[in-house]
Amino acid sequence: MNRKGSETGDMALVFVFGFILFLIVGSLALGLEMFYGQPLDYRYSDSTTLINSVVRCLNNNQINDIFFTDFYSECGISKNALLENKFVLQVYSDKNTYVSIGDPVQCQLQDKNPEYPRCSNTDLSLEVNGHQEILHVVAGSNQRTYAGVTNG
Repeated sequence: MNRKGSETGDMALVFVFGFILFLIVGSLALGLEMFYGQPLDYRYSDSTTLINSVVRCLNNNQINDIFFTDFYSECGISKNALLENKFVLQVYSDKNTYVSIGDPVQCQLQDKNPEYPRCSNTDLSLEVNGHQEILHVVAGSNQRTYAGVTNG
């Protein structure tokens, strides 16, 4: 008797089995990489968010000495949260430093050491105490968020 037709049918399922095996092994590898993988680094996006909040606050308020004494409540920024979470924030002009938290020198060295904060900076031309000044705003974050359980 000729049974070649039935043997061909059995061999066709080898490709289906191989494809299913590939999906299972690939899913397992992807899941392990996501669980034990590299940390997510949100430092630059955190610093950009902080600088955008500060710039929006400076643009929407009248800037004078009284404003900077109550800067954090006027801008809706928690000073304790900035200190506890290793943020850098500095607002200064050529003459005065109005707000300073953290070490802004680390922002200048961010390219030399990957462990230093990732920083953003911008310059604003605003009226301060009745005269025009250029305010420099530097914001940085050294707070890391980890995706893997073993990296924290």
